[in-house]
Amino acid sequence: MTPKPRIIGNHVYFFRDGAAFTAPAAGVASRTAKPAMNDGSWLEFGKVDKLSVAHDKDEKEIYAPSPSRLELDDVLVNKRKTTIKFDTQELSELCFELAFGSKPANPADGQYNPGSGDAVKGWLHIEQFGPDSDVVPVNVVDLYSYLSLSSDLTFDDNVVKTSMQALRLRSTLNTGALITNP
Repeated sequence: MTPKPRIIGNHVYFFRDGAAFTAPAAGVASRTAKPAMNDGSWLEFGKVDKLSVAHDKDEKEIYAPSPSRLELDDVLVNKRKTTIKFDTQELSELCFELAFGSKPANPADGQYNPGSGDAVKGWLHIEQFGPDSDVVPVNVVDLYSYLSLSSDLTFDDNVVKTSMQALRLRSTLNTGALITNP
């Protein structure tokens, strides 16, 4: 991969844990079952104007005598956490669900019940495009995640920005790919 100065576009999609999918074969989304991107049930977050990734870890330093003082000998990583934050300029039913802690809205009439929901988990799919290509992404990532709002959902005379946060959860199906020649 040739180093590039920036990522121009971030496209973010979500597929809810427990939702049925048809591709690559029929199944139900879970930590151990990931739908293909050509399945029509992915939710697109629309206009994502920024995205950040933070990797946190708990490090334990191991010291050894050398010979008359202790010097750093090794570092053990006990805990790891990846947080992805992104802002979208479009509202979806999922935004209201996260803001009010409800179950998904009833598709027939849009009714939802504040406080009735559970944690929102599922597959987060990210495609990042560079300045030289609007067809082939530079980076593609699939992460099983816990999704929440990362700040207040504010309704005023400005464009509504929904700040989302996804915490990567452990799954053997989490993948990423850097495209070498976009």
